[in-house]
Amino acid sequence: MRLIFPSFFFIGAAAFQSPATFGRVDSSLRVAQEIAPEEVEAVDPDKVVGLRKEAPVHAKPTSFATKCAALYRPNDGAERGLAPPVYFGSTFLLDDAAHGARLHEKREAPYTDADGFVYSRWGSPTNEAAALQIAALEGVDDPEKGLGKCLLFNSGMSAITSALQAVLKSGDHVVAPFTVYGGTYEFLTEFADQWGIEVTFVDGAGPEGPENYRKAMKENTKVVYAETPANPTMRLTDLAGL
Repeated sequence: MRLIFPSFFFIGAAAFQSPATFGRVDSSLRVAQEIAPEEVEAVDPDKVVGLRKEAPVHAKPTSFATKCAALYRPNDGAERGLAPPVYFGSTFLLDDAAHGARLHEKREAPYTDADGFVYSRWGSPTNEAAALQIAALEGVDDPEKGLGKCLLFNSGMSAITSALQAVLKSGDHVVAPFTVYGGTYEFLTEFADQWGIEVTFVDGAGPEGPENYRKAMKENTKVVYAETPANPTMRLTDLAGL
């Protein structure tokens, strides 16, 4: 199984303030009062199976701050664009408080369900679309669900450390090559070691690489790690042999 860690640049939403109100910030209560409907219909969470087809109607914003925050909504049909759009917002429109509560209580998963998104750090349509596309191109689709087995991270080191910490615990053993990225070496020698994880470094490149890995294996070996081409020496590891 191959792991692909492409970089992804994330841009957060910015807040703006009217020149006329410079020096004071409108309270969140005032903004909430402007956009909240006068009457809110109670919703039984047990009867909600997915998102509403139409977003709830909000009062028209009156302050400059609220207009900057959320005024434009695309007309019906915008979602039919052949290319999926890039979503820059960090938060998403919720039906009501109960909808938000359900999303926050859910266990984290690689992809969202029919209930939608809540916060882009936990998942966004842009990341999900890219992950599914990469998984399809790499041929790592889930045979049962038809969804790709791919996650995107904002850096290579966040991908590496997340993958290793997801499977390693105190008492485990790792076999890794001498030639790895500096950040990987630092993580294995200065962090994993302090957590009780044993690491054995071998010469993983060249024809003898797979055999060197095999000789270093132990009963408690949990991870066989490789980086190819290695950074910065460009040494190659025989992945098929490994």
